[in-house]
Amino acid sequence: MAKLKIRNKIIIFFAIIYTIYLSIISVYTYVNNKSILESALKDRITQTYYQLAGDISDDIKTENTYEIYQKIHSASSNKEVSYIIIYDNDKNIIGKTLKDVPEKLLTFNEGQLNNYKSYGSSKGEILEYISPVDDVNIGYIRIGFYTKDIYVRTYMQFIRILVLNIVVFVMLLIVAYYISKLIERPVKDLTSVTDEIIREGDYKKNIDKDNYSQDFHVLVSSINEMVDSNKKNKKLNNYLLNKVFRIQEEERKMLSRELHDEVSQSLASLLFLLSNLVEKETDKVKKDRLLLIQSEIENSLTNIRNIAVNLRPPSAELSLEEVISKYIEDYKNLYGISVDFYSNYEGGKNDNFDITLYRIIQESLSNIKRHSGATEVIIKLYGNTDYIILSIADNGIGLTKERVESAKREGRLGIFGIQERILDFSGEFKVLNNKKYSTILMCKFKTETIEEKSNENTID
Repeated sequence: MAKLKIRNKIIIFFAIIYTIYLSIISVYTYVNNKSILESALKDRITQTYYQLAGDISDDIKTENTYEIYQKIHSASSNKEVSYIIIYDNDKNIIGKTLKDVPEKLLTFNEGQLNNYKSYGSSKGEILEYISPVDDVNIGYIRIGFYTKDIYVRTYMQFIRILVLNIVVFVMLLIVAYYISKLIERPVKDLTSVTDEIIREGDYKKNIDKDNYSQDFHVLVSSINEMVDSNKKNKKLNNYLLNKVFRIQEEERKMLSRELHDEVSQSLASLLFLLSNLVEKETDKVKKDRLLLIQSEIENSLTNIRNIAVNLRPPSAELSLEEVISKYIEDYKNLYGISVDFYSNYEGGKNDNFDITLYRIIQESLSNIKRHSGATEVIIKLYGNTDYIILSIADNGIGLTKERVESAKREGRLGIFGIQERILDFSGEFKVLNNKKYSTILMCKFKTETIEEKSNENTID
């Protein structure tokens, strides 16, 4: 899973905290409101009881059922009232608002007096209260109130508070988003700088402290020190790289001269002696053997001369394109492989880089001749203000993963040598293929990087 941004972490943390707070507040509000409304309902029941007890006490004494009926129906006009039942002192019903009294309301026990009791009904929960009419025990009043209004009002109050909190939550989220954005921006900028240093190995400009709050000045100073150190290391690296290239080319030049002046001359002398022996030899079997040895030495001499030529650095009098074209022409004549070369890159941006391109082409063509069995090669070298791209494609047997592993085991590491040359100039290297070409070596370099590495032969 991808790592969350700082802004997202802040917002998620805030959302979790506020959600917990909202849950606690919502539960507390619901329970507290329900308790308050239940208490208020009990007060209304009690108030109705006292008012009714005062109104009907005389009617109970005189057994005036008509007045009792009128007064309890008047009291039950409140929609909260479920029922009112009046009992005489013997618990016989003498007045009621219900047409049919359920069996459980026909009587009651002493334990129910002066207590509130809740129970369910087909029309909802009911809270009832039973108490004597007065202290002389002339009868009892039983009042039942619906509690539905409590839950409706509690629910509506809960919804209003919830909506208000959600609105506040959204507003706070927006505020948190912008605050976190202000915090994240400098961190993100500084992170991008360090990422570029790590990825590209360079960063050209120091960071201006004035663009950041004082809290980030210590971090900015540390990054600027790293940038300065990186510049020095980069220059040292380029200096050493150029020195390595010069030493390599000098060694190649010396080895080429030794092969030409010493080994080639020795083989040439040996051929001269063999030719004299061949002319003087009269025995056919011996003469054939001498001719075979002579042929092998001639092949070895040719190979050594080719190696000496390849080791020799490109001529400073010719452009890179001319040097490559000449090498390709010799290669075609020597091995009979068709090679097409296209280029718009003139070279001269970096002498060591030009030599590297020449060596990459040399190594690639050598690998193609030895391993691929190709009959056709196409080389393209193009450059512009942004990139320099070299591609070498052939129609050979292809460069599979198995063949690369086999080359590693057998010590044939030509392609890895090419890759190292490319990485010396921070280039990109890919091995591709298509229907026409089984292997395409693609090398891509940044023009800016090549120019920076150019001719850095001193260290400050």
